[in-house]
Amino acid sequence: MTQAKKHTLLWLAAGLLCSLLALLVVWTGLSGKVWITDPEGIPEAADAVMNSIRTGEWAGLTDMVLGSPALTPPAADADSAEGRIWEAYRKSLQWTCAESFGVQDSSITQKVSVTCLDIPGVTDAISKILSDSGSAGFDTASQIELLRRAATQVLESQVPVLRREITLTFQREQGRWMLVPNHALLTLLSGFTVR
Repeated sequence: MTQAKKHTLLWLAAGLLCSLLALLVVWTGLSGKVWITDPEGIPEAADAVMNSIRTGEWAGLTDMVLGSPALTPPAADADSAEGRIWEAYRKSLQWTCAESFGVQDSSITQKVSVTCLDIPGVTDAISKILSDSGSAGFDTASQIELLRRAATQVLESQVPVLRREITLTFQREQGRWMLVPNHALLTLLSGFTVR
């Protein structure tokens, strides 16, 4: 009889311990704590996104973004003013990721400090060159050529630089960190012309 009592007490203690552990798991799950098992993967994912933009690897960038957004910019003639400004912007991209990241609901946020070509500053300088040249009476082909030369002149001179901080948002999907498309990504892809 004492042997049966011992076994019963052991099973009761084991059951209580399992119940306590189950309650603890449920309580920590409901408290909203997120455990990051791959913290170094977040800045690596942000670097991969930024490198894809700088190199113009749009297919690779699309693979890193949740959903199916169309991220490939419209093709511009590389010799046009727009093409030259866009190319200069992409090549000028430099960034540093903050050492820590934040947790927002089921997502992770990574602050990225970006230094790049100031496209609005470049377009203002081009506008000044065009207004000083009196190009209003020129035909379309001459205006396009003048615009291209003005863009080249501004980009070869002391170009204005822009410094901004953006927050990229990531979610863990399919075993890797995926970028959540948001306003920060749109702003980055627009050359900081979208506000």
